[in-house]
Amino acid sequence: MAGGRGPQAIAFIACCGGRLLPDNFLMANLAVVVPDTATRHTGAGLQYINEFVDWAKTSGLVHVAIDRAQQGGTHVTPPLPPLERIAFLQRHVARLAENGVLTDGQGNALTVKLAGALGKLAAGETEPAMHKLGAFINQVEALGDAGRLSATQSASLLMIAQDVVRRAIA
Repeated sequence: MAGGRGPQAIAFIACCGGRLLPDNFLMANLAVVVPDTATRHTGAGLQYINEFVDWAKTSGLVHVAIDRAQQGGTHVTPPLPPLERIAFLQRHVARLAENGVLTDGQGNALTVKLAGALGKLAAGETEPAMHKLGAFINQVEALGDAGRLSATQSASLLMIAQDVVRRAIA
């Protein structure tokens, strides 16, 4: 019998004998193909996929899927380093401004806070960087409360920013 490490497989081995194959026996290497139809070939599609995967890991969506499939013996790779995750937030804010969700001033204010956090992190100053991210979080919450950002838009920004702060403090 071959399959995932669900409770049925473990019970089968316990009662009837057998051997347990390596954890990666059913590893599925998946790929996502994103067309690059932009005239400038910016790679924006790939950036979006990377941001989505990071969000899925941060939000717990991947863990929920694993639990729902009852796939024991699996793990989720950790999120990307803080510098890359803050760069994701910068691109997300830029898209919100480009699409008219945020005014140029609002987008700029958020971008300045993120750029400040990136600068502090690059200089090895974690605590000041987290203060800059805290200011970003406060402004995103205010924009959500004011109705400028939808609940989904603010949650997608807040989830990653708060997770970066939480991991930096731990």
